[in-house]
Amino acid sequence: MIRLLQFNNSVKQYAGFHQQPHIPKAENLLERKRLVMNKILQCVLLIIFISSCSPDLPLNEDCHFLIDEYTSKEYPENKYFRSRPFANPTNASEFGFIAEIDGVEGIWKYILATSQTQLIVTTDIWSKPDWSNSDWIVFESSAQIFKCKSNGDSLTQLSFKGQNYYPSWSPDGNFIIIVNDDNTPRRNFQIISNNGSVIQTLDSTLYSSQPAFWSPDGEKIAFAQANGDGTTQIAYININRPEQVIQLKSDLDKYFYGYLEWFPDSKSVLCKSGNNGIYKINIETGVYTEFEPDCPYYYYGFTILADGISFIEDRWLRKYDEETNTIYNYFDLIHKFPDGSEVIIPY
Repeated sequence: MIRLLQFNNSVKQYAGFHQQPHIPKAENLLERKRLVMNKILQCVLLIIFISSCSPDLPLNEDCHFLIDEYTSKEYPENKYFRSRPFANPTNASEFGFIAEIDGVEGIWKYILATSQTQLIVTTDIWSKPDWSNSDWIVFESSAQIFKCKSNGDSLTQLSFKGQNYYPSWSPDGNFIIIVNDDNTPRRNFQIISNNGSVIQTLDSTLYSSQPAFWSPDGEKIAFAQANGDGTTQIAYININRPEQVIQLKSDLDKYFYGYLEWFPDSKSVLCKSGNNGIYKINIETGVYTEFEPDCPYYYYGFTILADGISFIEDRWLRKYDEETNTIYNYFDLIHKFPDGSEVIIPY
Protein backbone atom coordinates (compact mmCIF):
# COMPACT_ATOMS: atom_id res chain seq x y z
CA MET A 1 0.00 0.00 0.00
CA ILE A 2 1.17 3.51 -0.64
CA ARG A 3 3.22 5.19 2.06
CA LEU A 4 0.79 7.61 3.63
CA LEU A 5 1.67 10.88 5.34
CA GLN A 6 3.36 10.26 8.66
CA PHE A 7 1.31 11.47 11.62
CA ASN A 8 3.70 12.68 14.29
CA ASN A 9 4.19 15.38 16.89
CA SER A 10 7.28 17.02 15.45
CA VAL A 11 7.05 20.62 14.31
CA LYS A 12 10.09 22.14 12.67
CA GLN A 13 10.69 25.54 11.20
CA TYR A 14 10.87 25.47 7.42
CA ALA A 15 13.67 27.58 5.98
CA GLY A 16 12.44 30.96 4.78
CA PHE A 17 9.11 30.92 6.63
CA HIS A 18 8.06 31.81 10.17
CA GLN A 19 7.07 29.18 12.73
CA GLN A 20 3.46 28.25 12.13
CA PRO A 21 0.80 27.56 14.77
CA HIS A 22 0.34 23.83 15.36
CA ILE A 23 -3.02 22.12 15.60
CA PRO A 24 -3.34 20.35 18.97
CA LYS A 25 -3.79 16.61 18.71
CA ALA A 26 -6.32 14.57 20.71
CA GLU A 27 -5.07 14.35 24.31
CA ASN A 28 -7.09 11.34 25.39
CA LEU A 29 -5.30 8.12 24.43
CA LEU A 30 -8.49 6.16 23.73
CA GLU A 31 -9.81 9.00 21.60
CA ARG A 32 -6.54 9.12 19.68
CA LYS A 33 -6.65 5.36 19.05
CA ARG A 34 -10.21 5.67 17.79
CA LEU A 35 -9.20 8.42 15.37
CA VAL A 36 -6.29 6.34 14.10
CA MET A 37 -8.57 3.33 13.56
CA ASN A 38 -10.97 5.58 11.66
CA LYS A 39 -8.17 6.66 9.33
CA ILE A 40 -7.10 3.04 8.87
CA LEU A 41 -10.69 2.15 7.97
CA GLN A 42 -10.73 4.93 5.36
CA CYS A 43 -7.54 3.52 3.83
CA VAL A 44 -8.99 -0.02 3.78
CA LEU A 45 -12.14 1.20 2.04
CA LEU A 46 -9.97 3.04 -0.49
CA ILE A 47 -8.04 -0.16 -1.23
CA ILE A 48 -11.28 -2.10 -1.68
CA PHE A 49 -12.50 0.46 -4.21
CA ILE A 50 -9.30 0.66 -6.23
CA SER A 51 -8.67 -3.08 -6.32
CA SER A 52 -11.58 -3.75 -8.65
CA CYS A 53 -9.77 -3.17 -11.96
CA SER A 54 -8.34 -6.25 -13.64
CA PRO A 55 -4.53 -6.38 -14.09
CA ASP A 56 -4.30 -6.81 -17.84
CA LEU A 57 -2.05 -3.98 -19.01
CA PRO A 58 1.36 -4.65 -20.60
CA LEU A 59 4.80 -3.89 -19.15
CA ASN A 60 3.59 -4.66 -15.63
CA GLU A 61 1.89 -1.26 -15.40
CA ASP A 62 -1.32 -2.90 -14.26
CA CYS A 63 -4.32 -0.91 -13.23
CA HIS A 64 -4.34 -2.24 -9.68
CA PHE A 65 -2.15 -5.29 -9.38
CA LEU A 66 -2.12 -7.16 -6.10
CA ILE A 67 1.09 -8.94 -5.16
CA ASP A 68 1.05 -11.15 -2.07
CA GLU A 69 4.78 -11.08 -1.44
CA TYR A 70 7.47 -8.76 -2.71
CA THR A 71 11.02 -7.95 -1.70
CA SER A 72 10.74 -4.18 -1.32
CA LYS A 73 9.12 -0.95 -2.38
CA GLU A 74 11.15 1.85 -3.88
CA TYR A 75 10.19 5.51 -3.72
CA PRO A 76 11.68 8.34 -5.78
CA GLU A 77 14.53 10.17 -4.10
CA ASN A 78 14.01 13.79 -3.07
CA LYS A 79 10.34 13.69 -4.10
CA TYR A 80 7.93 13.88 -1.21
CA PHE A 81 4.32 12.76 -1.65
CA ARG A 82 2.15 15.82 -2.43
CA SER A 83 -1.57 15.13 -2.21
CA ARG A 84 -5.11 16.57 -2.10
CA PRO A 85 -4.63 19.74 -4.20
CA PHE A 86 -7.20 22.52 -3.68
CA ALA A 87 -7.45 25.71 -5.72
CA ASN A 88 -7.44 29.37 -4.74
CA PRO A 89 -10.81 30.43 -6.23
CA THR A 90 -9.63 33.99 -6.88
CA ASN A 91 -6.16 33.32 -8.33
CA ALA A 92 -5.56 30.75 -11.09
CA SER A 93 -1.84 30.74 -10.29
CA GLU A 94 -2.26 29.38 -6.76
CA PHE A 95 -3.36 26.12 -5.20
CA GLY A 96 -2.76 24.34 -1.93
CA PHE A 97 -1.86 20.73 -1.13
CA ILE A 98 -0.93 18.57 1.85
CA ALA A 99 2.52 17.06 2.32
CA GLU A 100 5.36 16.45 4.73
CA ILE A 101 8.37 18.49 3.58
CA ASP A 102 11.67 18.41 5.45
CA GLY A 103 9.91 16.90 8.45
CA VAL A 104 7.14 19.49 8.49
CA GLU A 105 3.70 18.00 7.90
CA GLY A 106 0.88 20.32 7.01
CA ILE A 107 -0.88 22.41 4.39
CA TRP A 108 1.26 24.08 1.75
CA LYS A 109 0.68 26.62 -1.00
CA TYR A 110 2.13 26.43 -4.51
CA ILE A 111 2.46 29.50 -6.77
CA LEU A 112 2.51 28.45 -10.42
CA ALA A 113 3.82 31.81 -11.67
CA THR A 114 6.99 31.58 -9.58
CA SER A 115 7.23 27.82 -8.83
CA GLN A 116 7.36 28.63 -5.12
CA THR A 117 6.18 26.41 -2.27
CA GLN A 118 5.09 28.08 0.98
CA LEU A 119 3.98 26.60 4.29
CA ILE A 120 0.47 27.64 5.39
CA VAL A 121 0.00 25.71 8.65
CA THR A 122 1.45 22.65 10.36
CA THR A 123 -1.07 19.93 11.15
CA ASP A 124 -1.72 16.22 10.84
CA ILE A 125 -4.18 16.00 7.99
CA TRP A 126 -5.55 13.47 5.53
CA SER A 127 -8.66 14.93 3.90
CA LYS A 128 -8.76 17.72 1.34
CA PRO A 129 -8.94 21.34 2.59
CA ASP A 130 -11.04 24.02 0.86
CA TRP A 131 -10.24 27.66 0.01
CA SER A 132 -12.92 30.38 0.16
CA ASN A 133 -13.40 33.51 -1.94
CA SER A 134 -12.56 35.52 1.18
CA ASP A 135 -9.14 33.83 1.49
CA TRP A 136 -9.96 31.49 4.37
CA ILE A 137 -8.85 27.86 4.26
CA VAL A 138 -10.99 25.30 6.09
CA PHE A 139 -9.68 21.84 6.94
CA GLU A 140 -10.09 18.81 9.20
CA SER A 141 -7.50 17.68 11.73
CA SER A 142 -8.00 14.99 14.38
CA ALA A 143 -11.68 14.74 13.34
CA GLN A 144 -12.39 18.42 14.07
CA ILE A 145 -12.79 21.42 11.77
CA PHE A 146 -10.39 24.40 11.68
CA LYS A 147 -9.92 27.47 9.53
CA CYS A 148 -7.05 29.89 8.92
CA LYS A 149 -6.08 32.58 6.45
CA SER A 150 -4.01 31.52 3.45
CA ASN A 151 -0.89 32.95 5.11
CA GLY A 152 -1.50 30.82 8.23
CA ASP A 153 -2.83 33.65 10.39
CA SER A 154 -6.03 33.62 12.48
CA LEU A 155 -6.07 29.88 13.11
CA THR A 156 -9.47 29.04 14.62
CA GLN A 157 -11.09 25.77 15.74
CA LEU A 158 -14.71 25.57 14.58
CA SER A 159 -15.97 22.20 15.88
CA PHE A 160 -15.44 20.51 19.24
CA LYS A 161 -17.90 17.61 19.54
CA GLY A 162 -18.17 14.26 17.78
CA GLN A 163 -16.24 13.42 14.62
CA ASN A 164 -16.33 15.93 11.77
CA TYR A 165 -14.79 15.56 8.34
CA TYR A 166 -14.54 16.92 4.78
CA PRO A 167 -15.36 20.64 5.14
CA SER A 168 -16.40 22.58 2.02
CA TRP A 169 -17.22 26.30 1.72
CA SER A 170 -20.43 27.75 0.38
CA PRO A 171 -19.71 30.03 -2.60
CA ASP A 172 -20.27 33.21 -0.54
CA GLY A 173 -17.90 32.02 2.22
CA ASN A 174 -20.56 32.36 4.94
CA PHE A 175 -21.23 28.65 5.49
CA ILE A 176 -19.40 25.33 5.52
CA ILE A 177 -20.84 21.88 4.86
CA ILE A 178 -19.21 19.00 6.74
CA VAL A 179 -19.75 15.28 7.26
CA ASN A 180 -20.75 14.62 10.87
CA ASP A 181 -20.36 11.03 12.06
CA ASP A 182 -22.50 10.14 15.08
CA ASN A 183 -21.70 6.41 14.86
CA THR A 184 -25.14 5.49 13.49
CA PRO A 185 -26.19 4.12 10.07
CA ARG A 186 -27.39 7.65 9.21
CA ARG A 187 -24.70 9.90 7.80
CA ASN A 188 -25.25 13.53 8.62
CA PHE A 189 -24.32 16.52 6.55
CA GLN A 190 -24.13 19.57 8.77
CA ILE A 191 -24.16 23.16 7.61
CA ILE A 192 -22.24 25.37 9.99
CA SER A 193 -21.54 29.09 9.92
CA ASN A 194 -18.05 30.43 9.31
CA ASN A 195 -17.67 30.75 13.10
CA GLY A 196 -18.69 27.13 13.77
CA SER A 197 -22.33 27.48 14.81
CA VAL A 198 -24.54 24.63 13.58
CA ILE A 199 -27.13 26.07 11.18
CA GLN A 200 -28.76 22.89 9.87
CA THR A 201 -28.35 19.13 10.10
CA LEU A 202 -29.24 17.06 7.05
CA ASP A 203 -29.57 13.42 8.08
CA SER A 204 -30.60 10.58 5.83
CA THR A 205 -29.68 6.98 5.08
CA LEU A 206 -29.54 8.15 1.46
CA TYR A 207 -26.43 10.20 2.18
CA SER A 208 -23.01 8.68 2.65
CA SER A 209 -19.79 9.38 4.51
CA GLN A 210 -18.27 10.77 1.32
CA PRO A 211 -17.42 14.50 1.06
CA ALA A 212 -20.10 16.97 -0.05
CA PHE A 213 -19.51 19.98 -2.30
CA TRP A 214 -21.49 23.17 -2.81
CA SER A 215 -22.24 24.30 -6.37
CA PRO A 216 -20.96 27.75 -7.41
CA ASP A 217 -24.53 29.08 -7.73
CA GLY A 218 -25.19 28.01 -4.13
CA GLU A 219 -28.27 25.96 -5.04
CA LYS A 220 -27.02 22.35 -4.99
CA ILE A 221 -24.80 20.07 -2.94
CA ALA A 222 -23.21 17.06 -4.67
CA PHE A 223 -21.70 13.94 -3.14
CA ALA A 224 -21.04 10.27 -3.85
CA GLN A 225 -24.07 8.31 -2.66
CA ALA A 226 -23.75 4.75 -1.34
CA ASN A 227 -25.93 2.36 -3.33
CA GLY A 228 -26.07 -0.35 -0.67
CA ASP A 229 -24.23 -2.88 -2.84
CA GLY A 230 -20.70 -1.70 -2.18
CA THR A 231 -20.75 0.85 -5.00
CA THR A 232 -21.40 4.57 -5.07
CA GLN A 233 -22.84 6.99 -7.60
CA ILE A 234 -22.88 10.75 -7.94
CA ALA A 235 -25.95 12.35 -6.41
CA TYR A 236 -27.02 15.83 -5.38
CA ILE A 237 -29.64 17.66 -3.38
CA ASN A 238 -31.19 21.06 -3.91
CA ILE A 239 -30.71 23.35 -0.93
CA ASN A 240 -34.43 24.09 -0.71
CA ARG A 241 -35.37 20.35 -0.95
CA PRO A 242 -32.65 18.46 0.94
CA GLU A 243 -34.88 15.41 1.51
CA GLN A 244 -34.97 14.71 -2.26
CA VAL A 245 -31.76 13.00 -3.36
CA ILE A 246 -31.27 13.06 -7.12
CA GLN A 247 -28.92 10.41 -8.49
CA LEU A 248 -26.98 11.09 -11.64
CA LYS A 249 -28.19 9.15 -14.67
CA SER A 250 -25.55 8.56 -17.31
CA ASP A 251 -24.60 6.07 -20.01
CA LEU A 252 -21.19 5.92 -18.36
CA ASP A 253 -21.03 2.49 -16.74
CA LYS A 254 -18.88 3.51 -13.80
CA TYR A 255 -19.25 4.05 -10.12
CA PHE A 256 -17.74 7.12 -8.49
CA TYR A 257 -16.48 8.00 -5.06
CA GLY A 258 -14.46 10.49 -3.08
CA TYR A 259 -13.90 14.08 -4.04
CA LEU A 260 -15.90 16.02 -6.58
CA GLU A 261 -15.50 19.56 -7.86
CA TRP A 262 -18.03 21.75 -9.64
CA PHE A 263 -17.31 23.61 -12.84
CA PRO A 264 -18.30 27.33 -12.86
CA ASP A 265 -21.58 26.64 -14.71
CA SER A 266 -22.94 24.64 -11.72
CA LYS A 267 -24.09 21.98 -14.19
CA SER A 268 -21.01 19.78 -14.49
CA VAL A 269 -18.71 18.13 -11.98
CA LEU A 270 -15.18 16.77 -12.15
CA CYS A 271 -15.11 13.35 -10.49
CA LYS A 272 -13.12 10.15 -10.10
CA SER A 273 -14.34 6.68 -11.00
CA GLY A 274 -13.86 3.62 -8.82
CA ASN A 275 -11.05 2.59 -11.18
CA ASN A 276 -9.39 6.01 -10.91
CA GLY A 277 -10.39 7.56 -14.21
CA ILE A 278 -11.20 11.27 -14.10
CA TYR A 279 -14.37 12.49 -15.84
CA LYS A 280 -16.35 15.66 -16.40
CA ILE A 281 -20.07 14.86 -16.20
CA ASN A 282 -23.11 17.07 -16.75
CA ILE A 283 -25.42 16.25 -13.85
CA GLU A 284 -28.51 17.24 -15.83
CA THR A 285 -27.88 15.37 -19.09
CA GLY A 286 -25.38 12.67 -18.07
CA VAL A 287 -23.12 13.65 -20.97
CA TYR A 288 -19.51 13.03 -20.01
CA THR A 289 -15.96 13.77 -21.12
CA GLU A 290 -13.07 11.50 -20.18
CA PHE A 291 -10.08 13.51 -18.93
CA GLU A 292 -8.03 10.56 -17.65
CA PRO A 293 -8.56 6.85 -18.46
CA ASP A 294 -9.10 4.29 -15.73
CA CYS A 295 -5.57 2.90 -15.93
CA PRO A 296 -2.69 2.77 -15.23
CA TYR A 297 -2.54 5.60 -12.68
CA TYR A 298 -4.01 6.29 -9.27
CA TYR A 299 -5.41 9.75 -8.57
CA TYR A 300 -5.84 10.75 -4.96
CA GLY A 301 -7.28 14.15 -5.75
CA PHE A 302 -7.71 17.02 -8.18
CA THR A 303 -8.83 20.63 -8.21
CA ILE A 304 -10.17 22.98 -10.86
CA LEU A 305 -8.16 26.20 -11.01
CA ALA A 306 -9.78 29.63 -10.90
CA ASP A 307 -9.73 29.90 -14.71
CA GLY A 308 -12.44 27.19 -14.69
CA ILE A 309 -10.86 25.12 -17.46
CA SER A 310 -7.50 23.77 -16.28
CA PHE A 311 -6.90 21.67 -13.19
CA ILE A 312 -4.29 20.11 -10.93
CA GLU A 313 -4.25 16.37 -10.22
CA ASP A 314 -2.06 14.23 -8.00
CA ARG A 315 -0.86 11.12 -9.78
CA TRP A 316 0.69 7.94 -8.44
CA LEU A 317 2.16 5.38 -10.83
CA ARG A 318 3.33 1.95 -9.67
CA LYS A 319 5.58 -0.36 -11.68
CA TYR A 320 6.40 -3.91 -10.73
CA ASP A 321 9.77 -5.42 -11.67
CA GLU A 322 9.40 -9.21 -11.80
CA GLU A 323 13.15 -9.83 -11.88
CA THR A 324 13.83 -8.02 -8.61
CA ASN A 325 10.33 -8.51 -7.16
CA THR A 326 10.21 -4.81 -6.38
CA ILE A 327 7.41 -2.27 -6.61
CA TYR A 328 8.53 1.14 -7.87
CA ASN A 329 6.39 4.15 -6.98
CA TYR A 330 6.29 7.50 -8.78
CA PHE A 331 4.42 10.54 -7.44
CA ASP A 332 3.67 13.82 -9.21
CA LEU A 333 1.36 16.82 -9.22
CA ILE A 334 0.19 17.44 -12.78
CA HIS A 335 -1.09 20.70 -14.32
CA LYS A 336 -3.66 19.67 -16.97
CA PHE A 337 -4.73 22.04 -19.76
CA PRO A 338 -7.93 22.11 -21.86
CA ASP A 339 -6.12 20.82 -24.96
CA GLY A 340 -5.05 17.67 -23.09
CA SER A 341 -1.45 18.74 -22.59
CA GLU A 342 0.11 18.56 -19.15
CA VAL A 343 3.05 19.85 -17.14
CA ILE A 344 4.58 18.18 -14.09
CA ILE A 345 4.70 20.63 -11.18
CA PRO A 346 8.39 20.94 -10.18
CA TYR A 347 9.57 20.30 -6.65
